[in-house]
Amino acid sequence: MAETEALTYERHATQRGPLGGSARTIFTMNMTSNANCPKCGTVLTTVTAGHTQINVAFAESYNGITYACPSCQTLVGIEMDPIALKNDIIDGLFQRLRK
Repeated sequence: MAETEALTYERHATQRGPLGGSARTIFTMNMTSNANCPKCGTVLTTVTAGHTQINVAFAESYNGITYACPSCQTLVGIEMDPIALKNDIIDGLFQRLRK
């Protein structure tokens, strides 16, 4: 994402994921972008973001964020949720310090 892109977030109701995954809370991200959806070709000035679990081989699962085209619900990106990851690290440190 370019540094000049502006994002705004609007929370929507909880619904099913685009691939029939677990229920998640949906956020619409409005942005200035030149990206197009790879499936339907819609200019992506907004994307639908939701929560998912990312499973890593031989490790625990992590909270993730999915980004989907608002027109056809095609996934256009997935990443680890940095806020949830930070909270998991802090919780883990506190648990070890208490032992």
